[in-house]
Order: sequence, then structure tokens, then C-alpha cells
Amino acid sequence: MPTEMQFPFRRSSRKNWLQKLAQQIRILIIARGPSGSGKSHMVKELSQKLNAPVFSSDDFFMQNNQYNFDVQRLSEAHEWNQKRTENAMQNEVPVIIVDNTNSKKWEMRVYTEAAIRHGYIVEFKEPDWDKNLKTPEGKWNVDFLEKMQGNPDRKSVNKTIPRHVLERMVSGYEYNPTVEDILKSEKPNFGVK
Repeated sequence: MPTEMQFPFRRSSRKNWLQKLAQQIRILIIARGPSGSGKSHMVKELSQKLNAPVFSSDDFFMQNNQYNFDVQRLSEAHEWNQKRTENAMQNEVPVIIVDNTNSKKWEMRVYTEAAIRHGYIVEFKEPDWDKNLKTPEGKWNVDFLEKMQGNPDRKSVNKTIPRHVLERMVSGYEYNPTVEDILKSEKPNFGVK
């Protein structure tokens, strides 16, 4: 039987130790889902419940409460967001949420690598607020997503997406990512020589 010298942790000090350990756990939540899936609403609720900052590449395109997307600046927007997110990790923010479409595994790699470097647990979260969001096969339902483009919140900031773009998002969506899958993923070169 251990003596006090061999096992110096009393119950009360063990409890304090576990509380301190729990306070040191850091989590990166990578929110993902196509436009109109309710991702931003989900993220807003999570942010409020967890007192967590949200980092979205869309913020780069917001001007005077209007979404002014410029495809020519998309890479710049993602790099800007990745730097903001890593800065929060360097500052040891306990819970961080990344709110992007994150449809491809490689799109989440920079965030995942940063999380690992800074000792964060990575969690993936998709909206699940309506059974019609996905088909019976578990794929995103383009018809439902198209209807959601009429949401007044989306229209008020000029953030509606045409059906053909939604179809492209859904057809290329990579489901059920794991950290291991993401770390193995490679960014396509998009025809750059």
C-alpha cells in the first residue's frame, strides 16, 4: 500500500490536478458543409456556447455588411484566415472554430497541421439541423441547399450561390474526414506548371 511519501496526491489535490489538465485541453473545431447548409448558424451557436472565436475566409470579403466575393483573391483570403487562426493558437486560445466550406481534405490540412503543432485536438462538425440536408445515402441534398439560398439572411449580404455551383460543391465533397486522411491529402496544382 502506497504511503503518503510514495503517493503524495490526496483526493483533493488529484481533483485540482484533473481540473487544471482539463483547462489545458485545446480544441480546433473545423466546421464544414456547403453553402446554405446552416454552417454559419451552427458556428454562431457553437461560438456563443463555447466562448470561442470564429475564423472564416468569408470575413476577408465582407465590406459594409456585404459579401463581395472575388475569386481572384480567394487564395489570399485563405492564407489570411490561416494566419489569423494560427495566431490564435499561438496565443493558446482554448477553443477555436474555423468556418469555411472545407469540402476537400486538403483544404483543412494547413489548419490541422497548425493544430497539431500547437497541441490542439481537431474536431469536425457539420450541420445536422434538418433531416433533408442530406439524401438517404448520406450525401448533401442539392435541392434542399438550393432552397436555402432564398434565406433572407443570405440574400441580405449578397451570399446566394447558383445551383450549378452547389452541384459542383456537393459532387466534390469528401465525407467523413479523419486527421490522418487530411495529413495525407495533397493540394492539387490546378494546372500550374
